[in-house]
Amino acid sequence: MGTEQNNRITAGTAFTRVIRIQAEKLSAEQLPAVNMQANNIKVYSEKPVLKNTASVQGVRGLREDRAAIIAMEPGKLVLPAISIPWFDVEAAQWREARLPETVLEVLPAVTTQATSPTATPSAPASASPAGAATENASPSPDLHSPASLQSTTTRWQIATAVLLLLFIATVIYIYRLKIRIKHSDAPSITKLKTIDNKQHSAALKNAAEHGNFKTLLTELLAWAKQNPEHQMALQHPSVQPVIFALEKHVYGNGPAPDLSSVKALPIRLDELISQQRSAPGQQEQLDTLYR
Repeated sequence: MGTEQNNRITAGTAFTRVIRIQAEKLSAEQLPAVNMQANNIKVYSEKPVLKNTASVQGVRGLREDRAAIIAMEPGKLVLPAISIPWFDVEAAQWREARLPETVLEVLPAVTTQATSPTATPSAPASASPAGAATENASPSPDLHSPASLQSTTTRWQIATAVLLLLFIATVIYIYRLKIRIKHSDAPSITKLKTIDNKQHSAALKNAAEHGNFKTLLTELLAWAKQNPEHQMALQHPSVQPVIFALEKHVYGNGPAPDLSSVKALPIRLDELISQQRSAPGQQEQLDTLYR
């Protein structure tokens, strides 16, 4: 067993202590945890590393315990000895794997930027056929110095400010987008209805002009559903005979209606609509003919 010659650390500065336990015929999960507590220190343990490998005796388990240790006061720091009992099956007796105590010199903390600690204890324990314990220590950065804390706070402040600016920019963009959509030249419902009416009127005239009686009845049905004025126009006595003749011919066995009357039907419907709009006080809401 042995120790390094340089065993000096600084108060308030963390160093890492590593203890490894290795045993034959035992898995890493069966090896005990190590207690690194001592007087006047703070211990921040990490998750242990467990490793199993095959050996001539079956299995070799390795457990590595690692912790950041901070000495709180200057002076002498004694890391107590660590003893791990184990049973020697060949000799049929209990034995002990021992890591001797380590004494460190803790230097006072300085106000200026401190250099990284250079003293790290290392003391391998006596090895045996069944188990062994070793210790390594390596310096860790000073996570508790004022300069480190101030740097971390500044980074958080900058990140928060950037996120706030991005949020404000997003809100402004959404607000302007809503205004742009609201004032866009999108066609109104009235314009859409007007375009639809013109399309149906053109389809009516085309079907009547070419004598497509079935298509004409279909377009009349769609045209009537657009407006109550259209329904009233279709119920006018001047167009009812033509519509009746069309329905009797298409859906029954009636003769084909007079083509000239059919061609005049869209023109007559336009005239009736114009008459209704010129005298709105005389309109009546009749029963819907086409539903």
